[in-house]
Amino acid sequence: MTEITIMNKMTRRSFFKRAARKLLFSDWTVQVLAFLIAGAFFVGINQIGVCFETLVVSLTGRTEPVYFFSSLYTVLSLALTIPVLYGLVKFEINAIDGKGDIADMFSVFSSLGKLGRVYKLFFHAASRTVVCYLPFIAAWTFLNLIYYEGIFGIVLTVYSVDLFRLLLSALVGLMLYLGLLLSAKYFVGIYLCVLREDTPIKECFLVAANCNFMSKGELTGTLISFLPLCLLSLLTAGLLFILYTIPYMLITMVMVSKYIVDVEMYKKSTSALMYENNINPGNE
Repeated sequence: MTEITIMNKMTRRSFFKRAARKLLFSDWTVQVLAFLIAGAFFVGINQIGVCFETLVVSLTGRTEPVYFFSSLYTVLSLALTIPVLYGLVKFEINAIDGKGDIADMFSVFSSLGKLGRVYKLFFHAASRTVVCYLPFIAAWTFLNLIYYEGIFGIVLTVYSVDLFRLLLSALVGLMLYLGLLLSAKYFVGIYLCVLREDTPIKECFLVAANCNFMSKGELTGTLISFLPLCLLSLLTAGLLFILYTIPYMLITMVMVSKYIVDVEMYKKSTSALMYENNINPGNE
């Protein structure tokens, strides 16, 4: 039986973050390319939709945007981006084992069964985490209603509008980060679903929920440790997020999830071995 070293919190966070940096820098170009591809799917499809909507408006002479089209290309972009994000996690899992391949990002498109499982995983995870993101959704809606729609008849000067937008954007970002912290514990379930593609989704989340480290906020604590880096990344207009911060965070989260699962499996196998030795002392 393989032994595993169980580290204390501070030691393992430093260890995994150091290991994640090493992996990131060892193949930085491929890592960043993977995230650019994922981002391009969502942004690119949205931009195509915007251009098509603009064309329809100009040809029909409408003075208002066609909301049907905006909803359609948003749903379409999500439908294509979700499988790619799934593939991104799979890519990182394989990269940790030295077998990472960009093609992993598109592996689920090979069959309708795999694609259906990804969407099922998305709705399963969303149903568990939607409450965590309610503050973010509320802040985002408030930003759009106040700043972009001018609801309540608020009249602001140019300076105050920019300042107000900055403050609201900071609030939206804070609420998003809060949502990530609250939903972090579910990442182990997602990790297991990607790792064990033949295992039912509910079973993966059940195994994740039974991991002892989950109750101690292991992944939440790991995300909190990235807060200073996230604040620094904001000062670079988001560039550092793409080139370093987000890949670094995802690799670390995958590594920590792997450790949580490995420790749980090790504890269970150790307990089983001890039980077997107790009932049958002659076994070695």
